[in-house]
Amino acid sequence: MKLAWITDPHLEFLKKQQTDDFLVQVKSTKADFFLISGDISVAKKLDQTLSLIEQHISPLFFVLGNHDFYGGNIADIREIASQHDGYLPEAGIITLTKNTCLIGHDGWADGRLGDYWNSPVMLADYKNITNFMGLDKGARFRELNRLGNEATDFISEHLTKALGKFDHVVLVTHVPPFRDACWHQGEISDENYTPHFACEAMGDILTKIMGNMSDHHLTVLCGHTHSSGIFKPLKNITVFTGSADYGHPKIQDILDVDKITT
Repeated sequence: MKLAWITDPHLEFLKKQQTDDFLVQVKSTKADFFLISGDISVAKKLDQTLSLIEQHISPLFFVLGNHDFYGGNIADIREIASQHDGYLPEAGIITLTKNTCLIGHDGWADGRLGDYWNSPVMLADYKNITNFMGLDKGARFRELNRLGNEATDFISEHLTKALGKFDHVVLVTHVPPFRDACWHQGEISDENYTPHFACEAMGDILTKIMGNMSDHHLTVLCGHTHSSGIFKPLKNITVFTGSADYGHPKIQDILDVDKITT
């Protein structure tokens, strides 16, 4: 069972022919499933871009990243994504093999890691996503907390259910759930950037759940930081963070489900 994994393709930077050429390349892998861990496009182009992708590759499963909401409201853009069968928060638990399943959620950096209050970082998110527009630092922190908690609650419920039926769960999310999975140019992001690029609440619940399931394994596929790395917070959790380069989408990896955990 082969999974073709893509993260942060940012197809809004490409002309249609370039996008078509990339998708032909993805299709040529002849993978059994195709996964995208967010930052597919931007709000006004997302629906059209997803339809184009679906014309080339199937079955497609995906979550959204922060850039997918640029120019829109989070709830509205998620509603658009939900009209496509492969949107993982709506698709639920997907069987890959008799031992492995797939779940996913967009996720969100929750501001709790690093030093949010002294960080000078002002992401474009806060100017381009309507949920954040006009918020002061305190209100923005509360919104980050809310979004991180929302994603964490969803994954907690679905991961617990999945582990009741499968030995191995593949979790697709955009935002790294651990600080040590928040890679940037070969190193872990610093105190200023980590609040905006990782989710403490998600990491805490993953270690709590998997810490009580030593005979099960969790594989996390994420992106957001545009740099690659592997982190194992527990023996039975492996986090792969994918790299990206604006204007140059790529296939992050072709993963063999039966060998990911070995």
